Amino acid sequence: MIYLIHAQNVLEMQVIKVITNLEEMKAISREWREMAMRFETPLLQCDWFLACAETLCQPDQLRIFVHHSRDGLKGVAPLVLTRNEGPERLEILGTSVLDEPTGFIYDNEASLRELMAAILKMRKPLLFRRLRHDSAKIKMLSQFSVGKYFLRNETGSPFFDIKTTWDEFLAGMTSDNRNHLRRKQKLLEKEGKVSFEIISPSFDRLDRDLEEVIRVEGAGWKEKTRTSLDFDDRLRRFYKAYVREAGRQGSLRLCFLRIDEKAIAAQIAVFYAKRFWLLKIGYDEKWSKYSPGVLLTHETIRYAFQQGLEGFEFLGHDEQWIRRWTHQIHPYVTLRSYPFSFSGMGGFAYDAFNSVLKKVSHRRV
Repeated sequence: MIYLIHAQNVLEMQVIKVITNLEEMKAISREWREMAMRFETPLLQCDWFLACAETLCQPDQLRIFVHHSRDGLKGVAPLVLTRNEGPERLEILGTSVLDEPTGFIYDNEASLRELMAAILKMRKPLLFRRLRHDSAKIKMLSQFSVGKYFLRNETGSPFFDIKTTWDEFLAGMTSDNRNHLRRKQKLLEKEGKVSFEIISPSFDRLDRDLEEVIRVEGAGWKEKTRTSLDFDDRLRRFYKAYVREAGRQGSLRLCFLRIDEKAIAAQIAVFYAKRFWLLKIGYDEKWSKYSPGVLLTHETIRYAFQQGLEGFEFLGHDEQWIRRWTHQIHPYVTLRSYPFSFSGMGGFAYDAFNSVLKKVSHRRV
């Protein structure tokens, strides 16, 4: 179903619609892909959000705000209407599960303004996680919002631009880090034949290769905490859906570190906008003393240099083990907004109570 909720100018044929089903999402996928290219991240592409819609939410939760004009698509805000033990609120599709950087797509600030105005007219609490700290959405919300809103700094995602040769990049690492990597690989080589494999799998072997990634990712600490793809059915279905589409488009890279042909570390990654995007990494904990995840990441960084890419995006969160390669991060914030409405003030009271409850519980511990 599609809801028309805003018309800026009937003569100019500019409207905001709210899409609530997958079929209508797919109907605008071509225009979505074309517009999203200017944002140079796969996490805003239609394929990413389609996989989210198919696997991470209920069909009646979709609220995809679409700005159309006579000239075609002008902007998209991919949202869901959720109710997790509290009042309904609008969130960006997929972020509560994937916890990756996100946002909207639009052709100019006027289009974004129309999207934000339509979203605010819903008079629902908003929870937008991991937005760029300088996002235009944040500035506009402060201008148009009638109610309370809060910003909280989040951990950033590490990255670096490739502006040197591989040898120059290695020379820029500390001698301790270079020696650590050499030592770990030499120790591993004593256990058997070490090989690295970075592939763009063909369609007929894609499922088999993905299952190998899932097996390796589930053989570490995530298995004990039941956070691996083997135990998290929603995440497993999401990655299977997204990987199949990325494989069809040729952007998928599956990466393996093997010892005597047995995979002991694995990654899911994509090439996009001349950058390497690291989506998922795992390793077999039985080999942890050899740092297989670190060795594989070092090799995929080398591969990015060899392929003539322009940057490497670690995604996720800033972690100590990544700092051997970079200290650069993209900063993010989480935005919470509560309009002066029944649901808005109810959401504010609910979140405030839970915040106090967590602080009290923490002090008791």
